[in-house]
Amino acid sequence: MLPRMKNEVCALYNINLEDPRPEHAQGLVEIPVGELVRTRAVFKTNDAFPAHRFSPDQWDWDMDAIENKANLVQRWKFYRYWPTSTAMLTKRSYSGALTRLRSTDIEDEYFRVDDDQLRNTFRGGIIRGGSSIGGQVQLPIVDPNAPQGENTKVTLEHNQKYTVDDMFCGAGGASRGVQQAGFQLRFACDFDEAACNTYHENFPRALLEQMNIFEFAKSVTSMVRSDVLHISPPCQVWSPAHTRPGQNDDANVAALFACTEILENRRPRLSTGEQTFGLLFDRNEEFFNALIGQYTALGYSFRWDILRFKEYSVPSTRRRLIWIASCPGEPLPSFPTPTHSDTDKDLAAPVTIRSVLASIAPGSQHYDRLHNVQDMLHKARSGGRFPMPSYDDRCQAGTITTSGSEWAHPSGRRDFTLRELARIQGFPQEHKFVGGTTQIRRQIGNAFPPVVVETLYRHLRNCLLREDNVVTSERARQQDIITLDSDDDIGVSSVSKSREFMIIDDSDDERPRGRRGSVRRRVRDVSSDECSDTTLADLIDEPAISSLFSRESSRTLSVESLPSLIEMEVDNEHNGKRMNM
Repeated sequence: MLPRMKNEVCALYNINLEDPRPEHAQGLVEIPVGELVRTRAVFKTNDAFPAHRFSPDQWDWDMDAIENKANLVQRWKFYRYWPTSTAMLTKRSYSGALTRLRSTDIEDEYFRVDDDQLRNTFRGGIIRGGSSIGGQVQLPIVDPNAPQGENTKVTLEHNQKYTVDDMFCGAGGASRGVQQAGFQLRFACDFDEAACNTYHENFPRALLEQMNIFEFAKSVTSMVRSDVLHISPPCQVWSPAHTRPGQNDDANVAALFACTEILENRRPRLSTGEQTFGLLFDRNEEFFNALIGQYTALGYSFRWDILRFKEYSVPSTRRRLIWIASCPGEPLPSFPTPTHSDTDKDLAAPVTIRSVLASIAPGSQHYDRLHNVQDMLHKARSGGRFPMPSYDDRCQAGTITTSGSEWAHPSGRRDFTLRELARIQGFPQEHKFVGGTTQIRRQIGNAFPPVVVETLYRHLRNCLLREDNVVTSERARQQDIITLDSDDDIGVSSVSKSREFMIIDDSDDERPRGRRGSVRRRVRDVSSDECSDTTLADLIDEPAISSLFSRESSRTLSVESLPSLIEMEVDNEHNGKRMNM
């Protein structure tokens, strides 16, 4: 996972999440005195390699003497997180982190470097609050050797956003969530023509390139760095269901190793990625380690975990490997806490198939070719597979794959429509898809669910705003926004004289907590500034404002409120007939 450098060492921490002791206490290992061989000088530094390492001349280039006697240097910490003490014994762990030391970890000033200086040297500086202002990407001008000053505050500009590049963008699942979280899409790249057509239809302002990732890395160069980079390389070769070689295996493996060129080219402050959790299987250990090694070779810290999408607003039992990386000098964010739970009463109950299908209004005035129920019923009657036993729809579906779903519609009378599959996968109703049925199924199955991405990126946005020490715009008057339990670090855009007053809890305590403590109350309804496209939802950590599904427990829905499941009325604009299922 780390570059092999002589006399470079890494501190190892095995952390039991049930153990209340601090990490440094859990990481200690007692060694009998009799096992000690000799004393060595170990220097801890957050400076970039090769600063502070041994001098070969001092040891007459004797590699054996250097390895056994010269000073050692620590720049990294490795964490392996175990959910329980039992998991520690069975060695079953799915989360961990490789983090560079920060300036706060270094006691000796001689070995300490300002974090801002490291970041500026690596990527040429940042624009605090986001490099997109008014839709235009700005180029920071900084002295790499001069810190920007962590204690100084900056004001968030009107319509200022962090920028995101989306690699292997597909139909735009990640981009949709990123946009809903208040980021500015910049570059996107994918090789699939149908997926690119879908992406362009939904994000016409993004700079989309239809080419393989290696061509993109070489062809698109710019002095303007991305704030955040997302990478979702093809995953079929590492899937748990992948049991025999496929014709695209070599290409998929090559795509996974495109991260180096993209990171070298874009040099983002943060990077996120998504893959099948099968990449963590023993048989794929070499590939997983190589993936991390691409990041650490450039100095990026790297954190990974398997997220259960049902805990983040998706009505599916799907699990995926997700990672977050941060460039030199940038702190490594944690993962956002779950928003839904089966057991935590302070969180909303998991979203169910019932609530998703209920959100697709039957008899819509606007014909949706992806939701032709009558056509699906006709295929079901002629296929011989239906009818099937119906089932309780107050549950989550299995994984949506590129072939659709093994689950049928809860009525047992047909398969899911393409629109229903897209909604279960977390796409909003307005997301358009281009291509044939098979192509659209593949686009939906390959997508990173937008609702999960939105939760992740709202969390990352708050982390960036805190790091940048961004404060409320001076144009936002005190009487407009009342903040409760605030860290006073989340900016709010200016609004016009005609305003919508709200009370907001924008605290971002990363400890698990419910939504009961947050307050979001509309005081009075008035029009907002027509020329402003930055909303309050863009500037606070409250996913409920733009969440795709209701945060209320779907258990409270009654059968009578769900005509799409029991007595669905279908409008067929082609023949003007109405039918009851």
